[in-house]
Amino acid sequence: MSGFQWFIRLLSDPTIAFLLLSLGSAGLLAELWSPNFVTGILGGLALLLAFIGLGALPLNVGGLLLIIFGMVLFGLELTVTSHGLLGVGGLVCFALGASALFSGPGDPFEPVVRVAPPVIATAVTTAAILLALVVWAAIRTRSMTSPFGIVGTARGVPAGSTGIVRAPLEPVGSIYVAGEEWSARTADGGRVERGSPVRVVSTDGLTLTVEPEASSSTGS
Repeated sequence: MSGFQWFIRLLSDPTIAFLLLSLGSAGLLAELWSPNFVTGILGGLALLLAFIGLGALPLNVGGLLLIIFGMVLFGLELTVTSHGLLGVGGLVCFALGASALFSGPGDPFEPVVRVAPPVIATAVTTAAILLALVVWAAIRTRSMTSPFGIVGTARGVPAGSTGIVRAPLEPVGSIYVAGEEWSARTADGGRVERGSPVRVVSTDGLTLTVEPEASSSTGS
């Protein structure tokens, strides 16, 4: 057996192919989170090697789609505030996809092709730990309040702050204020168009109560 044949046979191991698929996907997610080209290139290379190995195995497309969908949910967890719900869904899809990644043999005397259960458990546990760290960091970041109220919860947007309407207030919409976009409603129930300056009157949970900026109303 030549070195190339040995390498292809190694890639065709179900556990090796699964690990390369997982590491490649994680590399691409890391590249999206913090672009540096290194993780993206290594992740892409790992995915190419994984698909070479998967091509020689009885691949279950449903299992592969579950893993891909799980990775998409992980990526959304990095950008959307879901308090871990998207990540938990990603973990479930990832675990189910890994367990069903390969179809059973048509001949009962053929060996069963599957990913080693300890490897699946280790991968899911590692992903859960990383997810918990990401969620913890996100919650901690949102709970921090700078002296100028730039970052944090609605408590970090003091009354009197001015912002710009992003989605028209009818009377509920959103505004951009203190470096973030917030849900907002008008104090008098009126309508305020997109792009109009407004002033924060009070806060109600994560919703700001605003009124048109006095200078803008006077000028108009």
